[in-house]
Amino acid sequence: MKVIDLRLNRVAQLFNTFDPSPFHERDLDDDAEAYIVACAREITRRHKIKLVLHLPPEEAARENARQIEQAVNHYFLYRAQAYRRELLQVFRQARWSLLVGLGTLITCLGLRGLIVLLNLKDHPLAGEIVSEGLLIIGWVAMWRPVELVLYAWHPTRQTLRVYRDLSCSPVEIHVREAP
Repeated sequence: MKVIDLRLNRVAQLFNTFDPSPFHERDLDDDAEAYIVACAREITRRHKIKLVLHLPPEEAARENARQIEQAVNHYFLYRAQAYRRELLQVFRQARWSLLVGLGTLITCLGLRGLIVLLNLKDHPLAGEIVSEGLLIIGWVAMWRPVELVLYAWHPTRQTLRVYRDLSCSPVEIHVREAP
């Protein structure tokens, strides 16, 4: 199990102080979230993650300190659900783009075939330019769908995995010795 250590002076440092939600539903502080996620990305999927918070004795004894694990797991589960919705949106966009791209490619190839059939003997150069232009337009129309299908979804899926892993990670509180 790999450990992500956070040294805090107050429990409130972990959470967004402007969030009016009950403690166990609060958003994490942006900097704290960024640090935890960056550390979690460095940990391979073969290892489980544990979050260890080092707090002063008076903060570790507070009532809300016992709810930290629930609050942190709830937050990361919420973020994982948001990334899942985003991933589904990328796939919907990929399907639509693929439909539009294939339609454009088929249309361009059909028009290109029509130009070849017409065999413009009076203007062979113009026929060839238009024919090649249609071929290029057809394949350029496929650029975005291919990008979405092959590449665009992968970073979102990786982030979803990180948040999912963090949503079920144990959170321990260690009492820090007073200086």
